[in-house]
Formats: sequence, C-alpha cells, structure tokens
Amino acid sequence: MNKHHAKAGVPHKTRVVGFRITDKEHQKIIEAQQALRSIGISGTTSDTLRSIQNDFKVEDWLKDASQLLMRN
Repeated sequence: MNKHHAKAGVPHKTRVVGFRITDKEHQKIIEAQQALRSIGISGTTSDTLRSIQNDFKVEDWLKDASQLLMRN
C-alpha cells in the first residue's frame, strides 16, 4: 500500500467528479506527483488531487487571486 493512500484515507460516501484538462494542467499534476514521490509518497492522479484538495485554503487562494487581478 502506498503511503499517500493510507494517509489520505477515502471516506465511505464519495462522489465522482470529472473534467477535461489541458496539457499544461496535466503537466502540473505530473509535477505534483513527482514532488510527492520525492518525499516517499506515491499514488494515483486521484490521490494527488485529493492531497492538493486537503491542503487547499480558499482564503489564501482568494487573497492571491484578488491581488493578481488588481495588478492587471
């Protein structure tokens, strides 16, 4: 069993979410997987996205997005 899956856990009640991504977006996911592997955590694309989602802070993202929009 990979360390990431055991750490993240998968709840019993889940939903499937799917969407198309660009090659550039896919490359970012690959880079995230490589970063996790470099610290000994392996997993699928779903595991990687789950890890990102678990660490994602809406408030920080909104602040960064607002600052970026004010610059343009």
